[in-house]
Amino acid sequence: MSQQNKKSRSGFVKEETEIITVIDEKTGKIDTRESTRTTAYSKDVEPDFVKLYVADIVRLKDLPPATEKLLLLIVRNMNYNNTFMNHKFLKEMMIKELGISINTLNMGITNLKKKGILIPVKGAKGLYFVDPELFARGKWEDIKNLRLVIEYNQDGTKSLKSNARDQLKQLSLFD
Repeated sequence: MSQQNKKSRSGFVKEETEIITVIDEKTGKIDTRESTRTTAYSKDVEPDFVKLYVADIVRLKDLPPATEKLLLLIVRNMNYNNTFMNHKFLKEMMIKELGISINTLNMGITNLKKKGILIPVKGAKGLYFVDPELFARGKWEDIKNLRLVIEYNQDGTKSLKSNARDQLKQLSLFD
């Protein structure tokens, strides 16, 4: 019996092939048959992505509406490890693209820090961790446990849940 495991986008497929030899007692004829059994094992699959719920986040976090465009730009420029480097060149590019002043940009970043969306990395000036429960970039297998939870209440309001700041403090990497 031979076995072969094939990886597929939705999981694994296991194929077992068995060759059966049968001898007819009356005629003495030898007959060979091949039997294949296939078993599929699924896994949680999601393609590489950047998913955003920016309008809801801005509204739920009581941020100024203009913050939405800044937040989209930050997420677009974050790395696959959910970090955003706020260096001079990127700041200049951002103010030009958004048509805002450096002071407005800095105020927007400060607001995002206050609301826990940008989490400063200790000892690395201008480096921020973007809350992974709100935003994630990369392969699903790396981020499947990170999610944004929006609860839609009966009165029409929404509430947002994210506890990444507390989790990261336990690692002693962030302020």
